[in-house]
Amino acid sequence: MKLIPNTTNGRWYEVTEGTFVPSVTTIIRGGSPFPSWLINYTVNKCVTNNISYSEFCSEFISEELRVGSLVHKSIEDILTGEKVIVEDDKDVQKSLTSFMMWYNQAKPKILHLEIPLFSTEVKNGGLKYPFAGTCDLIAEIDGEKWIIDFKTSKVVDVNMGIQLNAYRMLWNSMFPDDKINKLAIVHCKKNYQGVTPRANTKLFHEFPVDEKTFFYVYNLYALHNESAKCFLNPKIRPEYETEFEIGGKDEISL
Repeated sequence: MKLIPNTTNGRWYEVTEGTFVPSVTTIIRGGSPFPSWLINYTVNKCVTNNISYSEFCSEFISEELRVGSLVHKSIEDILTGEKVIVEDDKDVQKSLTSFMMWYNQAKPKILHLEIPLFSTEVKNGGLKYPFAGTCDLIAEIDGEKWIIDFKTSKVVDVNMGIQLNAYRMLWNSMFPDDKINKLAIVHCKKNYQGVTPRANTKLFHEFPVDEKTFFYVYNLYALHNESAKCFLNPKIRPEYETEFEIGGKDEISL
């Protein structure tokens, strides 16, 4: 699986030569409605700070992405045995505190980290699963194998379960003799008061197996992109000219 750079319509992968598929998160963003909590959060931030939606995206969304990326990278380092030091970055520190609280409670056996998931299984002349993605963690907890994702958002919502179900379908297609039916996210909360989350804070959220809902979302995504199922393609950002001249100085008379 190879990431396609410089696309303008989300994240895309080449799973076999000449066969391109969108990422699971690209499909969910394009085919699933915004959760109500995110709409309310957006409106509240725009009104409270007297800013436009574009300003909200450049300021608040960019910060959420920065925190999420740094937390994911830090967790990967922690789970591979490295010591991670974070200073003067409250949201990252609180998120990692939540993660460590879950880890110490669950004591998971780490099986795979950041594993690329895609399928070349064919059905009716096209890919059976025309999407791909990267799963944060495959782990064993109390004798059961789980597909797990880490989330730093303020709220846990149904789109997270839709994402996990897509990962499950890909995993089970890739490893038919090692199927997984347990799905969960670890909520790396950062919006709690005090030094640590309360002892009864729910940090591990299990989602049910539900393949149909993801394909509902996929079909809406395909409709929004005005393309038939299984024939979606990445749009490559154009490369603009970088050098401009009309000739050498000796050829110009003023």
